[in-house]
Amino acid sequence: MTVRSVTGDPASWSTTSIEDRELPACFRTEARFLALPSSDLRVFLDQDLCVERINRVSSYLWLVGRPYSPRPINIQLVLDRALTPTTDASLHLVWTSKRIFLKSLPRYLLSDTFYKLFLDLPHPHGLALGLLQSYLALVPTELDFDLARDAHLFPSGYKWEDWRALTRRVLDDYPGDSVYDHVPVRYRYGELRLTRLDKIYRLRHGELLHGYSNLTGPNSYVDFFVANHIVVTAAIVLGWR
Repeated sequence: MTVRSVTGDPASWSTTSIEDRELPACFRTEARFLALPSSDLRVFLDQDLCVERINRVSSYLWLVGRPYSPRPINIQLVLDRALTPTTDASLHLVWTSKRIFLKSLPRYLLSDTFYKLFLDLPHPHGLALGLLQSYLALVPTELDFDLARDAHLFPSGYKWEDWRALTRRVLDDYPGDSVYDHVPVRYRYGELRLTRLDKIYRLRHGELLHGYSNLTGPNSYVDFFVANHIVVTAAIVLGWR
């Protein structure tokens, strides 16, 4: 299979071989059509790793989370948060009172070929590097690795020794806080509170029903009004004054 590298200037793109088993079977384009990831790897990566909904409210992230790396998986469980795997990168590390959403690590992101193409300096793919860096913080120990694997956050067959080697590689290439020179603002923050993201989206972007995500918000306005009847009533009363 031949795909294009998305590293650096498009004029310098080269072709290389990536094994099909490292990529998903298919993905949905923005037009909602199904397509093969290998048909346009740049489009696939930008979509699979997209955090645009968080980027839209980047100036408010200080209200939503802390500018620190996320806490390890075992701490998330101590905080009584269920690990909820998702393929949606915009939900990665977003939490509610009883669960935290985590984008499962794609198999392609863990391959040596992908690292050489998209994660090596000087022009790493920022979205891919940001997701991988967040997992270094989530999975620092073998206990965290076992818990993450049980939650289907790693691809089947991936081993602790492989993760240790990849962790060393990333930390050697991006020591200290140098990684933040290459990742989007979203990955300068760790866990993000869903309720605050919902409020920002409803107040600033007019998305009254769903708030931040249509996957986590109410399914209908009836559900929304039932869940928020006190706020809605107060707004109506104030509006009539």
